[in-house]
Amino acid sequence: MTFALLLPFTAQEWTFIDDTGFYRELKSNLDAHGPALGPIKNFFSIYEADKGWGLFRPGWWIYSSTIYSLSAYQAHLVRNTFYSLALTFFLMLAFKLEDDRKRKTILLGVTALCYFASRALFEGVYFTSLQELTALVPLALGFFVYFTSSSATAQFIGWILVFSAAFFKAPFVWSAILLSLLWLFKSPRRMLGLFGLLCGCALIFVISDWVKSGAYTARYNPLNLAKIIQSTKELSRPIFYGFMTLLFATLALRPKPKIQNPKLFETGLVLILAGGLYFANIAPWGAVGYYFGPCSVLMLVGFGFVLCSLESRKVTRAGVAFLALSFLFASASVFKGLSQNLKRDRSVRALRDWTSAHPGAIISMNAEEASVRLAQIVILRNPSWEGKVTFTPYNEKPQADAQYSIQWRENPVNFDYCDGTVLHAELAEVCALKR
Repeated sequence: MTFALLLPFTAQEWTFIDDTGFYRELKSNLDAHGPALGPIKNFFSIYEADKGWGLFRPGWWIYSSTIYSLSAYQAHLVRNTFYSLALTFFLMLAFKLEDDRKRKTILLGVTALCYFASRALFEGVYFTSLQELTALVPLALGFFVYFTSSSATAQFIGWILVFSAAFFKAPFVWSAILLSLLWLFKSPRRMLGLFGLLCGCALIFVISDWVKSGAYTARYNPLNLAKIIQSTKELSRPIFYGFMTLLFATLALRPKPKIQNPKLFETGLVLILAGGLYFANIAPWGAVGYYFGPCSVLMLVGFGFVLCSLESRKVTRAGVAFLALSFLFASASVFKGLSQNLKRDRSVRALRDWTSAHPGAIISMNAEEASVRLAQIVILRNPSWEGKVTFTPYNEKPQADAQYSIQWRENPVNFDYCDGTVLHAELAEVCALKR
């Protein structure tokens, strides 16, 4: 059902983040080494690049060596699948943790609303290269297996799945450490807990070593208070819909301060802590937008679990109205997230088609990476195109030989040097430059 919801909003072209660079890299390796050895060569090429950057993410090296063998549309369908699978696993976890039929229905509804209310996660649906959503799939499945199984073997498989998420996105290592601590302090499986804790610490050591020596990551400072404050302010934007969704759900259920389902309560606390530790890890980086997808969904679903684990009063007429408001805010998150993705894709395709129709044009653009990716997308679709797209900061004058300016509206824009619009897209304006 979720996949069907996403289908009309599925992007048809590569995005302005990463995609065409990795697509060209994989294509080059496939052409040079064939379909069998090409992906292996690509894996090691990306490993070398990431080592230089300081990014330890082996799961991404495998993912990027496969996903970019697909067409853009097929790759976006895979992202839709990831989003749907993560939701399914969270719902399966909720379903297994509650036995009472009425409370189970409420729990499933609150879980779905909290998941949909995480607006930042929709960026992971659109941007094919983002590891946040990719990692959320094994993480959610791992939580399901860990918390719903009684055997040590099954729980260990669940832990491995959670641990594997850190091989896509490093801050997920804290989720595996939390599960290890549960073993260490709350069950007779202390040896498993000790093993998990040692593995988690070892991975943190490896990641830290890469970060310190990376050209991109060396600036990371866990005590950077200014960045932490900035990240906290930025979090308030994507978390707003989730906060309002939970607030009205709480007003509708009117919970009593009495735990009725201890297992659900404990699981909710673990999810909240996992999300909080994830945020604490990325906050000193100066996080924005899609960075908050995993921590927001973990905290929101976790608080939803805690809410539904408490004894609640009978839902009144006012409670029904509050539930409707909760649904409204979650729906607004879905609409905002998916409509923004659709605007991005339509704008990318409009710019691609216009640029392709102007061979030899020299174009200035106010978005640095987007200027590179636009040219690559155009050449991918029209190999004979010989124009140039260059980056010009919005507050600087375009280069003297530039004929057109693209102002991408997700960045600061400046029309001072424009002499009439030649193309209007939803998130971009193309204008001829003054002579």
